[in-house]
Amino acid sequence: MTLEIDNMLIKDFEEVIKLLEKSFKLGPINRNKARAMIRTMTKEKNDIFLAGKIEQKVVGFIHIHLHHDPFRPELRHATIWYFAIDNTYRNKGFGLQLFDAAVERCKQLGINEIRATTSLSNVASQRVAEHAGFKKGISYKLKLI
Repeated sequence: MTLEIDNMLIKDFEEVIKLLEKSFKLGPINRNKARAMIRTMTKEKNDIFLAGKIEQKVVGFIHIHLHHDPFRPELRHATIWYFAIDNTYRNKGFGLQLFDAAVERCKQLGINEIRATTSLSNVASQRVAEHAGFKKGISYKLKLI
């Protein structure tokens, strides 16, 4: 099985939404919000979605958000916010391939630092990020609601 990775296409939306629902346990109300959010984000220059496909079927995706700091223009950084692999295709190296493709895309864009976000309980995503060369760091969070 060969994973082909390229920009997500409009025709891939439904499969990506299904992956989001399974991976992030979205309810039906959130499905429409997620669909609208992805449509908006794919039109933005600061958001990149890469889809991983096997035989034209989306089996995973990764979302990269590009940041631009107006006070420090030399700092060009990105954050990997969303990442999912279909359960059937996990533990086969496809997640690492998606991370590697994201890193390569960022290099092409002149990004000099990439962060990856995940929940503390998502050990599988943390392992993939670490295998891709990301270092675990300290992050702080404040929930207001």
